[in-house]
Amino acid sequence: MSRTVTWVSAAVALLASLGLGAATPASASASSVSSVTLLSQSVVASMNAAGSAHFTITLAGPRSDTVAFALYPALTTRSGLLAAEAGHGLGAPLGHSDSIALHCGSPSSSANSFSISLLASGTSRPLGCQPTMAKIALACSNAAQTCGGVYPLAVTTPTRRFVTFVTVIGSHVAQALRVATLVSVAPGPGAPHTLSSLSTALGAEQGVPVDLSASPRALQTLAAETSSAASLRSLTHWATASSQHELLDTPLVPVDPAVLRASGLDAVSAQVIKRGTDISDASGLTTVTRSGGWVAPGSPSPQTLTGISQLGFSRVLVSDTALSQPTASGLYWGQPFKVYGAPATTTALAVDPTITAETLATSDPQLRAYQLLADLAFHHFERPSLTTPQGIVVMTPPSWTPSVPFLETYLSGLSHNPLLRPSTLSHLFTTVPVGANGAAGIRQLSNGTATPWPLWEASRFRSEQLRQAHFATATPSALGTTNALHDLLLDAADLHLNVAGRSTVIAHAAAALNAQRDQLSISTAQITTTALRESIPITITSTAHYPIVGIITISSDQLRFPSGQRFTVTIARSTKVIRIPTRAPTTGSFTALVTLRTPKGGLILTNARLLVVASRTSIVAIILTIGALAVLLAWWVRTWTTGRKKKRRRH
Repeated sequence: MSRTVTWVSAAVALLASLGLGAATPASASASSVSSVTLLSQSVVASMNAAGSAHFTITLAGPRSDTVAFALYPALTTRSGLLAAEAGHGLGAPLGHSDSIALHCGSPSSSANSFSISLLASGTSRPLGCQPTMAKIALACSNAAQTCGGVYPLAVTTPTRRFVTFVTVIGSHVAQALRVATLVSVAPGPGAPHTLSSLSTALGAEQGVPVDLSASPRALQTLAAETSSAASLRSLTHWATASSQHELLDTPLVPVDPAVLRASGLDAVSAQVIKRGTDISDASGLTTVTRSGGWVAPGSPSPQTLTGISQLGFSRVLVSDTALSQPTASGLYWGQPFKVYGAPATTTALAVDPTITAETLATSDPQLRAYQLLADLAFHHFERPSLTTPQGIVVMTPPSWTPSVPFLETYLSGLSHNPLLRPSTLSHLFTTVPVGANGAAGIRQLSNGTATPWPLWEASRFRSEQLRQAHFATATPSALGTTNALHDLLLDAADLHLNVAGRSTVIAHAAAALNAQRDQLSISTAQITTTALRESIPITITSTAHYPIVGIITISSDQLRFPSGQRFTVTIARSTKVIRIPTRAPTTGSFTALVTLRTPKGGLILTNARLLVVASRTSIVAIILTIGALAVLLAWWVRTWTTGRKKKRRRH
């Protein structure tokens, strides 16, 4: 078959096919459909020795609707398939059915199944309201093995027309196309729905190999929501139920190790990976692996792949658009390759963005799934006689919102199609040889360099990391808080952020740390002493939910501190008072600066300037005071005695 693809028309067809509306909820019933929709169909139609095959399709819709079918010749180009998805470029039909009542033969049912008989040769003719609606001749030779292919099937009703595909297998399948499916759980408000849909669909198709990339940020959100607990447990069970279920070791945020190294932030790459692994473990997803590869979004450079290799990943997935000669420009899909300028130990696979777009379910999720399966089958039919394995990756977009009907239909169809063999990514890399089947063994990336951060921004990031490190030494038991602060700062390493975006993230991280420091304060109430040598009380208040260890220092231009100016303190309650021996040179008012720092002194937690009033009482003043009290006491006794004598005389 021809491999020339007109990508302008393909893009138009793809956009048209995607503009069908939002995903249908899994709970929608056939009876609630306002227009005719596809519920299910035969995954393949296999020709028998007599040159015939049968295809069944099940539709749902209003009872008053009518439906007609038309089958078109097998597609010969990928661009033709994408155009056919939108109903364009179909040509003259091979055969058709009459327009009949949608519920012909099943008046009381909310859905109806129709069967079409496919013949290698003969005469096409409609059959009306019968178990088999039409006989359609494919005008091919079963003996010459020319019947196999992907045939567009147009379904027409009074209100709409859509195109699905009939995949015909006309002979023995020499080598099935390996298909690795990578689904993702992305952070955001849709994460709970994504997790629920994934756990339902994956649980229904336990036997199908699937790879999962769960964003650690999404897992943090889901773990904190009680409504997602059951779905998270279900996903954990799925991940451990079979070796055919792979969890990719996913970094906290997507990063480009080459950019971070060029910015002097080489250690950050390892930090985002470790945090991702830690969060996955805490969520119960403990079986993460690196054998499935690293997903390199954007435009990676050879230095990116070098950095990925140094982090322990020898396999990488890159978008086809990141290659200097995209596969879509005339090469065949299906083989891993080495990358020019990257380590020889690194193996890459290109991801087709068109197939990624086909994972976005529409208002007809089952139809969308069958269209994707037909596209994969077409890749097989491009070179059906290959005996050396070839493979392709179906990867969902990062912000993907899954549809249960779409996923269940796709996964079930994948496992019941002799042309396709579902595989994990690690198995795909292992079993599909580099540069086989005439494919290029070495390919080049379009991006040759890594652009570093501005110097001032990298410096600001490092400074904030240092502040966080000092704060962590003061809060050894507040691991949740320090990890959250660390994660906020690591978000700045996201390769999708520009300079302004990174600066905003760093500023938010700094503000979050300052908010923790603001929970500490030192009382500034005036302190009055009655002697030149006396211990003054320093009162520290804390609203933090964790204990804090620090160093109190006190300094003054005139006051002296006989026991030293530096004291270790642990603040485990809301109020902590420590007394510091102080000596004043004379009576009067003096200022003292009190500072609470982290244990190594690298970060000020809080400080205050105190006013200390020192007074001194002399021996003469003490004698006069005692004398005055004695006179007052004598007067009171005399008054009391005189009063009692007068009372006795009256009586």
